[in-house]
Amino acid sequence: NLTGGINGGAHCTDITNASRTMLMNLRTLEWDPRLVKFFDIPFQILPEIRSSSEIYGHISDGMLKGVPISG
Repeated sequence: NLTGGINGGAHCTDITNASRTMLMNLRTLEWDPRLVKFFDIPFQILPEIRSSSEIYGHISDGMLKGVPISG
């Protein structure tokens, strides 16, 4: 995980990637509770859905440490 993983990293995805899962409601731009329940997927494992233009975090290590990551 580029933003730090379990040590405080961001667990998110953009709208485009979320829609490809077929679990996102295209009207609300949120995970569809009916589909998530139907497929028995725990909500807590799903990433937060964010805009493609947001900065999700910064690279936490290596030569590119501090570089922003966006959708």
